[in-house]
Amino acid sequence: MYLYCKNHNRQTSPPLNTNRCNSPIITTRRKTYRIMRMTAFFLLIAFLQVSANASAQNITLTAKNEQLKTVLKKIAKQAGLYIVYEESEMENMTPVTLQVKATPLKQVLDICFKNQPLMYNIIDKTVVVSRKKTITEVTIAPSSPVSPSHAEEIRILGRVLEAKDPPIPLIGANVTIKGSSKSVASDKDGVFEIYVPRGSTLVISMVGYKRQEYIARDEQANLIISLQQDLKVLDQVVVTGFGTQKVKNIASSVSTVNMDNVRNKPVAQLSQALQGGATGIQVSQTTGLVGGDQADIRIRGVGTLLNAAPLVIVDGVPFDMNNLDPNTIESISVLKDAAAASMYGARAGNGVILITTKRGVAGVPNIEYNGYYGIQRPQYMPDFVDAATWMEMNNAAMMNSGGNPIYSPSAIDSTRNGYDRVRFPNTNWPDLVLRESIPITQHSLLVSGGNTAARFSLALNHTMQQGHVRNSDYNRTTLRANTTVDLLKNLFIYMDIFASRSDQNQPYASNRLTTDIYRRMYTVPPNIISKFPNKADNPGYTYYGIYGESWNPVAMLEKGGKLNRSRDEALINIRPQWNIVPGLSLKAQASYRVASGLDKADQESYIFFDYFTNRTAGVNYPSVKTATLTARENYIYLGGNLDYNRDFGDHNVNAIAGYTQELRTYESWRDVAIRSLFAKAFYTYNNRYLLEAGIRRDGSSLFADGKKWGVFPSVAVGWNIDQESFFKTGFISSWKVRASYGVLGNNAIDPYLYQTTIDAGNGTETVIGNPNVTWEKVNELNIGTDMSLKPGLSLTAEWYDKKTTDMIITPQPNFTSGTGIGTGNAGAPVNIGSVRNRGTEIKLSYTKSFNKNFSFNASVGYSKNKSEVLKLTGNNQPIISGNTILYVGGSLREFYGYATQGLLQPKDISDANIMKITGQAAGDIRFLNSNGDSLINNLDRVALGNTDPTDVFFFNVGFRYKGFDFETLLSGESGAPIFYTGLNAIPLNIGGESGTPQQFQLDYWTPENTGASRPRLTPTPGNNSNFSDFWRADGKFLRVRYIQLGYQLPENISRKIRAKSLRIYANAQNAFTFSNVKVIDPESGGDQTTVPLLKSYTLGLNLKF
Repeated sequence: MYLYCKNHNRQTSPPLNTNRCNSPIITTRRKTYRIMRMTAFFLLIAFLQVSANASAQNITLTAKNEQLKTVLKKIAKQAGLYIVYEESEMENMTPVTLQVKATPLKQVLDICFKNQPLMYNIIDKTVVVSRKKTITEVTIAPSSPVSPSHAEEIRILGRVLEAKDPPIPLIGANVTIKGSSKSVASDKDGVFEIYVPRGSTLVISMVGYKRQEYIARDEQANLIISLQQDLKVLDQVVVTGFGTQKVKNIASSVSTVNMDNVRNKPVAQLSQALQGGATGIQVSQTTGLVGGDQADIRIRGVGTLLNAAPLVIVDGVPFDMNNLDPNTIESISVLKDAAAASMYGARAGNGVILITTKRGVAGVPNIEYNGYYGIQRPQYMPDFVDAATWMEMNNAAMMNSGGNPIYSPSAIDSTRNGYDRVRFPNTNWPDLVLRESIPITQHSLLVSGGNTAARFSLALNHTMQQGHVRNSDYNRTTLRANTTVDLLKNLFIYMDIFASRSDQNQPYASNRLTTDIYRRMYTVPPNIISKFPNKADNPGYTYYGIYGESWNPVAMLEKGGKLNRSRDEALINIRPQWNIVPGLSLKAQASYRVASGLDKADQESYIFFDYFTNRTAGVNYPSVKTATLTARENYIYLGGNLDYNRDFGDHNVNAIAGYTQELRTYESWRDVAIRSLFAKAFYTYNNRYLLEAGIRRDGSSLFADGKKWGVFPSVAVGWNIDQESFFKTGFISSWKVRASYGVLGNNAIDPYLYQTTIDAGNGTETVIGNPNVTWEKVNELNIGTDMSLKPGLSLTAEWYDKKTTDMIITPQPNFTSGTGIGTGNAGAPVNIGSVRNRGTEIKLSYTKSFNKNFSFNASVGYSKNKSEVLKLTGNNQPIISGNTILYVGGSLREFYGYATQGLLQPKDISDANIMKITGQAAGDIRFLNSNGDSLINNLDRVALGNTDPTDVFFFNVGFRYKGFDFETLLSGESGAPIFYTGLNAIPLNIGGESGTPQQFQLDYWTPENTGASRPRLTPTPGNNSNFSDFWRADGKFLRVRYIQLGYQLPENISRKIRAKSLRIYANAQNAFTFSNVKVIDPESGGDQTTVPLLKSYTLGLNLKF
């Protein structure tokens, strides 16, 4: 579809006059027919007059063998008209040659359409182009009601509007009885009247809009139908911050997330659904803990040591996307470069995600139910050795160190043979504390509708999910009410209300919670019994196997009580808009959000007794009955902006200027305030040359006087090459090149760090602040191109250079003498350091509709990012933190540990040229002397690879065939290693917090197994547990994010329950992973305390009324 507009402004027409329902035209067929003839006559005269006014314009034009649509565009520019046509209908038209001077419009159009299989109609200031009708087709004059032919027919009086705020009547919309040629067209007020058989389906369509169907079950005197524009990709409008822009007119880097990734997917947290949604975005989960499994999102790498999460804006205000019901989301835009994100200046250094929720449109109420039920399973389960093998491995470890065996052969044999399970138990802890199949279900109900005075959209969602660990679950209920009210003809207001309640339940066990259940599942040996049989002398009491400080995970679940974490959040968001004059509007926004939480711990007192002696053992559980208020937060937002948009001949100017102020209060005493002034202008010349320029000035309470304010400018230019007259390439339908540069900020630090505080009791300084700390600044250059090819292919490629300066570092005290000690015995934050992120992004998409029954789409995306530290503290001294390091020339955070060369063999022990650590023996890890001195110590540690992946990729494919639809998405990462740590590396630690080895750890070194993948067994980890590349694995992986097959039942079946549509589907989420990493998840990594990510298998239902 192509919609060409030149200097045309539409106005809202008066509401539908429902008094027509009581008109005498329906009293008798003879009178009806007479009045219909008179009505048609006067309407014909009116439309002829309108057409005469339009066609009276004179055209001067010369064209030689030019495409028909090119000539029509030129005519539209001169006449100030809309030209509306289907793109597909303009193919293979006869080229036009003409030379006219001051010739009436109609005469010029007659020349253009001579010998063409097309026809045109002029309605008001719109020229509608369509295929010529065959002799069997019937054309009904606009607004002329089609009278009934027999008694079963019912009367439908309605109005066709464009789905926007405020609604606009559509002139010339076609209303047809499905399967029949009987039709009418809407008049200048969008009104139509038609008589149809009861139960028939009306098809409402118009060139340039998505058609709708309506089942006529009863007479209607005020039916409202809203049609949405059906635009080409480059004509689509995306949200860019405080406004919208057409894709073809954007010169900065803006991506839209494929909403198929979001809808009907069994995800409890919306952030998980952004995986594979767009290039330049890395989305990863670090835990599968229900209620805490939000994904981490990074846009174009990490350029800060502060919080690197992007700013998320929902309907104009910052908001946690994980509280949203995915079914209520209309669109998601990602602002990736500085020019796109410049409207959010100080907080946009990590990118911006804009989310728009659905709103109601004028028309009959729509009721939609979306629900699914499924089973989740962990990505991996620990496969522990049995108790007898565990005992043998402990004996071997002791003997390797010169000690005596701990367990006798008879005890091992009794354990292996199951002779006495009370004295010689063989416990498989995962079977007792973990769920193998984990239910998940979600129900979502949406109701929307309205009229020309007010529209509404109501959504209710409830999600229920059990946890992998028994006695854990998560429930969340959300309610959203979006309303739009037209106060005046040119003044309307958005009024939105949101409320949510979530409850997360975990095992409490003296505040050890879920992660400690996992930990104890690994550490409690399998020769500890879970529960003893009941004893007659102590009825009703449960004896548990005692280990450590009452670490028995079954006891923790059964006697450790429960922790309930409830979170409440409410939001009211009001946005009035006054369209002052055509092209100039004033927008305002006021929003208030409040959140609070309550943590309730409930644990009964329990005393542990030894089964055999009846004496107390272990650590008793005390009685805990606490309720703690937490997560209290208030947020206030006030703002407004002027939006000016007007055409001047071939020039289009869109300018936005505004002011905002925000105040966030959390943790009782922490206040963060920000004030902002911003302006941005978009300029387009003849749809060819694009220019964007913006500036924002932010002031933040996080910084001291003199450092509070920051200025963040940006500029972007673009060139639509396909609009040039010299561009004659037939297979390229559109081609744009663009470049941008801008400055953004990052202020993600805690409040009051610029202040020095003292102890009120003795006056000594407790925290020495840094009054000179200020914004991090992100300077970004972006170059990109967007291309669409005729066969349905589209390509987007981008290169960026993003440099963060004044990077805020909280150094250890010995790294700087300029500031004193800050919180956590670290230095106060200082602006010393810079880092660069450079990268490329490529996305190739293909979309094709082969016929009305079959369509196909596929896309592949690849993003590569490389970070480099350019500067650190004054002398560029590396900063080492645990097993990571920052150094000039390296990536922002790299793993840091020892380089190794396999395992020491017997001949290496006697070789003086092979350096060893004191006490090492054959079978231990061979560490390298990296610095070349005379011993191996911490100074020999080296960088071992990036902590963040450098390459992110995805591939999705889908098709629709008749009622069936299929889609799948694969995504993956590479460029960062993963390390086995904790008990996944060295399980045994006799006398300490040991662990149970897993089956893969049986391949340990012995004199008979010198080619083993694991070092020899020792009673303590020793040097073998040093963080080193011996425990490193290639972290790249490819994961099938989802596979979904759906089927929409035939219309005659859905009609039996009076439904518009009924669809069922099956979905597999995270079902398959391809990776060299075993035992742990390549996406989350982790150790014995990490909750595995989950895969899901669900059945779902979409039902619309």
